[in-house]
Amino acid sequence: MNSSPMNNLPSCTGCGALHWTSLYSAPAFDATENALFTLVRCEQCGLVRTVPNLTEVQLGAYYATPSYGSGRKKF
Repeated sequence: MNSSPMNNLPSCTGCGALHWTSLYSAPAFDATENALFTLVRCEQCGLVRTVPNLTEVQLGAYYATPSYGSGRKKF
């Protein structure tokens, strides 16, 4: 584990701290790009989040309608 402030991360939404510990990194399992995602933990409150923080449009590529349904009908 790498315990140090990570550059370009916003403050923690749980407590406002700015120090994160990198937990695990892995490539996107189904992306056409070379996307790498990292789980980081807030050193103050323990909140875990994914880095990078994707936009709604970017997230849509991972949660396509054919796989997740539409409206109230899922899977």
